[in-house]
Amino acid sequence: MLASWHDPAMTDLAPPRRLRHLAALAAIACLAALASARAQTPDLDACGRSADNAARIKACSTIIATAGNPPAMVAWAYANRCQAQENARSFDAAIADCSEALRIDPGTAGVYNLRGFAYYAKGDADRALADYDAALRLKPDDAYAHAARGHIYLAKSDYAQAIQEFNAAIAARPGDAWSLASRGYAYSLAGDNDHAVQDLEAAVKLDPKAYLSRLRLAEALAVAGSGDQALAADQETLRLFPSQAEAIRRERCLHEMILGKNGPALADCNRALQAQPKDAVALAYRGHVHLRAGQADAAIADYTAALALKPKDATSLYGRGAAHAAKAEMDSANQDMAAARAINPTIDAAMTRLKLGQPAANPAATAEGTAVAPAPDAATGGGGGATAAGAAAGATAGNGGATAGLDDKTICSGRKQSPLPDEIAACTRMLQASAAPADQAWAYARRATAYTDQRDFDHAIQDYTAAIQLQPDLAYAYSGRGLALYYKGNLEDAIADQDYAIKLVPTFSGAYGARGYAHLKAGNAAAAHDDFDAALKSRPGQAIWLFGRGTAAAGLGQQDAAQADLAAAHKLDPTVENTVQDLFDYKPPS
Repeated sequence: MLASWHDPAMTDLAPPRRLRHLAALAAIACLAALASARAQTPDLDACGRSADNAARIKACSTIIATAGNPPAMVAWAYANRCQAQENARSFDAAIADCSEALRIDPGTAGVYNLRGFAYYAKGDADRALADYDAALRLKPDDAYAHAARGHIYLAKSDYAQAIQEFNAAIAARPGDAWSLASRGYAYSLAGDNDHAVQDLEAAVKLDPKAYLSRLRLAEALAVAGSGDQALAADQETLRLFPSQAEAIRRERCLHEMILGKNGPALADCNRALQAQPKDAVALAYRGHVHLRAGQADAAIADYTAALALKPKDATSLYGRGAAHAAKAEMDSANQDMAAARAINPTIDAAMTRLKLGQPAANPAATAEGTAVAPAPDAATGGGGGATAAGAAAGATAGNGGATAGLDDKTICSGRKQSPLPDEIAACTRMLQASAAPADQAWAYARRATAYTDQRDFDHAIQDYTAAIQLQPDLAYAYSGRGLALYYKGNLEDAIADQDYAIKLVPTFSGAYGARGYAHLKAGNAAAAHDDFDAALKSRPGQAIWLFGRGTAAAGLGQQDAAQADLAAAHKLDPTVENTVQDLFDYKPPS
């Protein structure tokens, strides 16, 4: 089964083709010994070049076991058997053989690369990196070692470091299609669509038979909004590689989902799952389609099935959390979101890239990991237009305003983007129903959020206060009230409320960011800088916090830092000034 472009196992596909060359490096190191060896047998050729793994392992084993063979020959045989074990996916045996080869002869970079690949295939990224480092100490221009390191950093979501490694790989081996495609995908994940498409198009030209590069190109085009080009690329890939039809349809399902074409996406995912019913990636993709279509129950079913096959898949956990949130099932939503963020701290940005950012509530009133108020840039990642208490694009975009047939809790939650008067009325009915105190606190806080969206700050403050009286540890309510006070110009009390929210939840990025803008308005650039720095530590890569920190740095005379933060903010959101003005009524001094 084809590994997904979103699955770290994807990086296993390219290296084995190169390992045949790497094993030859070990052979070169012992050519002198081989030339002097008296026992030239067919085993030497089979150990080094046989396409049959079993025959190769047997031949190498014979050389290893033959008394009197020179150490260099034995090390070479261990290295070749290591590679054969890798090709057979017997990674423990491969590691043992490569380790023995290195014990005998520690000076061959290719063997470190072989063992590094085996460690990474077993999920031990740290040991893999150590081996690739060792290979680079022996051979600083080793393109494979740099590229392999790039894939590890890619899996760690460290896109800047991954791009650096791929740059080094390409410098060492110009025109390498695999490294170009990998760098292009890293650019795409980092949000640099222009460079992504440029690299991936170049990779496809260099290696037209690499259909996986074509699929990455289609994904990058879809993310960039070039829908016609993306789908045309998928169609061409399907025409050229009919034997991979189901795998290609699965990836096309993702691309169609990104483009909002839910009907064709569902059809493609269904066909992929007919061929491979236990394909966790296809199940997750179909979950995305259901989520975008507002079909929360179907999405939850698919994500749950995917997680049964891949329990630590952050994408499926996040998607299921968003689906639970759409149903106002906050306990389940919070649990899944927290688990997803623990596995992948950058999951919010990754899902926003796929147009699946969680629907927003209040960008400032967000307890870390609390589904009722997700990461601010999930709401504002596309430019201005979001209000501070949050109506913005999310996983259920396109279904707003439809309240018929929905229960009050769903409408009150804001997940369906119903008209604000409908949300307020639904929350009011919940409060009149004499619900349990915790539910009443939630309804008051949600109604306060809707009042804030209406810029009815007095009623918002009143409702947030009622929520706090019912549930004194509700950080979201303190932060929401602080934002309403901020809008009314009461900066001192606004900062005090954010202080208390942070005391309750020390990693509360939204509260830090809201307090940062309050400090900016109050003229305290140093305190603002500290707050935005704290917000970014909890939620890296948020444009509105980068913009705030850059503005604060400029106020402190730190021009280089200011320019770097502002440039990063604009890269994430080209209209970030408008976003900040909409969300926080803040415009930097001229």
